[in-house]
Amino acid sequence: MTTPAPQDINLSINTAFGSAAEREVHTFSSGAVSISIRTHGHAVIIDGTSDGQWGVSIDPDDAAAMAGHDTVTDSFSKALDIARSALPAS
Repeated sequence: MTTPAPQDINLSINTAFGSAAEREVHTFSSGAVSISIRTHGHAVIIDGTSDGQWGVSIDPDDAAAMAGHDTVTDSFSKALDIARSALPAS
């Protein structure tokens, strides 16, 4: 997996959710990525692994946070599309 660069991740978040969306992006030397986005009263968690899997959760509660993601896909762009589609239009 090629991990998107932090600036590309932020640009993609801006495109999907707008520049006002709060976000934290953490990249790791292993190639893993952890992203949290807060927008319009919702939380989006996206985690990417070094083997190319991307997990997406919308508004996870504490119990769900330890159980894995709601949805898993094979690309960062699909993960963003899933997240954007799951949130109500604003």
